[in-house]
Amino acid sequence: MPEAIVVAGNGPSSQADRVCHFPWPHARTFRTNYFFLPVEDALGGWVTDWFLCEAPEDCRAAVAFLRGADCYSDNRTPAVSFWFPGIRPDICQELATNHLDGFPVRLQKAYPRLPAACRWETDLAPYRPLMGSFAIAVAVGMQPAELYLCGHDFFQHETGASHGGVAKDTRSWQQSFNAEYLEERHRNHRLSGDVRYIREALRAYRGHVVCVGSVMKKLYAEEFPAWEFLDG
Repeated sequence: MPEAIVVAGNGPSSQADRVCHFPWPHARTFRTNYFFLPVEDALGGWVTDWFLCEAPEDCRAAVAFLRGADCYSDNRTPAVSFWFPGIRPDICQELATNHLDGFPVRLQKAYPRLPAACRWETDLAPYRPLMGSFAIAVAVGMQPAELYLCGHDFFQHETGASHGGVAKDTRSWQQSFNAEYLEERHRNHRLSGDVRYIREALRAYRGHVVCVGSVMKKLYAEEFPAWEFLDG
């Protein structure tokens, strides 16, 4: 059981000045997707668990970052695992073989400690959680003594929908995704589903939560009054 897990999403509340007091690099650190890469130096460049969609370009970008980060040349650095929310082991095996350069791969269906309310059994389900939501559920399953959350802003942060490190060529796609997500008409993801999914996951958590982000505070402060909420 890890002492502390940081689950850092891609939202603006994960910017370095808001999370510099987090226990980097001593915590187990979960990161999501790949378009935040320009800001990793500010966060210490530390990743132990990476949550990705089943897309080869995501995998290649993540591995390129790991190979180029100074901290991963240190023999004391723990091995990085890649997590996928799907249940198709054939697809994930292809990714592991051809794109992940030998890093371990883990699937949600193969993780027995995932809270029961946070599992799904088919690839074609009408709803899938965002990577950050899935990462929170996995962290809860590990039951660390402390859980640090940042960057989970549901595309509603007052400073913008995504982290400042989002690459320019993803912005048009990102804007379209944001609109569909917030209007509850996206094919796989929707706001109400993620809010519910995270709530169900954290009801199963027994440790101490430190949460950065005004959106998370607005959504969960009343239900989880023992959390330490920090605006960001």
